Amino acid sequence: MRWSIVLMLSATLAGASAPLITTSSDSDITLNASLGNNRDGKSFDPLTYSPIDQRLAKLETQAKQQSSNNTDTDRVRARLVIADIHLNNRKPREAIAALDKLETEYPVLADYVLLKRAQAQTQLRDLQSATSTWQQLLAKFPDSPAAAEAMFALGQNQQLLQKFPAHPRSQEVALRLLAQAPNRVDLMAHLATYFSDFKEIVPILNRLVASSPSLTSDQWWAIADGYYNKFEFGRAANAYARATVNPITAYNYARSLHRGKQFARPTHPRSSTATADSPLPSRPRGCRTWPPGVPRAGCGQSPGCAAATSTASAGIRPGAGPRSRTCSTTSTAR
Repeated sequence: MRWSIVLMLSATLAGASAPLITTSSDSDITLNASLGNNRDGKSFDPLTYSPIDQRLAKLETQAKQQSSNNTDTDRVRARLVIADIHLNNRKPREAIAALDKLETEYPVLADYVLLKRAQAQTQLRDLQSATSTWQQLLAKFPDSPAAAEAMFALGQNQQLLQKFPAHPRSQEVALRLLAQAPNRVDLMAHLATYFSDFKEIVPILNRLVASSPSLTSDQWWAIADGYYNKFEFGRAANAYARATVNPITAYNYARSLHRGKQFARPTHPRSSTATADSPLPSRPRGCRTWPPGVPRAGCGQSPGCAAATSTASAGIRPGAGPRSRTCSTTSTAR
């Protein structure tokens, strides 16, 4: 119930309009008509497509109504939506009035009531009251996602990055701090790990790969995903070759090669001197293991094959050497 109400609040629009009918089929017309009508009579329904004045009038009537059909929960939910509408329309005084003592009457969303109150006080430029409300929110609900907004407002940047690393406010903080210190590896790694879909992530990934040779396999995975999502398939293949070894990594690596039209092999995944643009060496003759040093499923990794992979990982192209029946190619003719 709690999260359905939170989603309902996020879907509340400041000026909702009538739904757009894009086809003339009877089923679609019926669907749009059902969206336009409030069939259950509850005005806080996020799918109520009514003019804002009419919706506020319904909500205010419902918030004051005392009847057997209108429970206390309906009234307080109506007040919360009223406050949200006023806040979105830059009417903080009306929002604060609607939120008065609501956290005690509706404790299931007390953290978000405090969040809305602090935002309204900030709009009023009552910064002292806003600070007090943010601190109250942090003290009472330290694990709530709403606490991330409080940390952001109070300037607790490091705590925000540590406790809510994937929160959108953490992205804002990391980008702002990175603009002040462009070579901070921890911030670049944070963005690569949690925000690889950021539209300007590629230059950050390039700097991260060039400046930090000791990345973990999980960080390489995040880097590879960032490159892949931005259609940098060659760099994605090299990064996947250094990522955590599992079937998904193998698929993404092969898919990167295919989409990038590269049918070669990457550098050794554990090489400390490799970069995202390192050349791709050939597979050692007589060995079918890949990546180098990691036995292929069903391969016995015989001494001859192990020697070939070890020389490959050292950057040496081996000549014809002893071949294992389990690791040798199907044809010895060249």
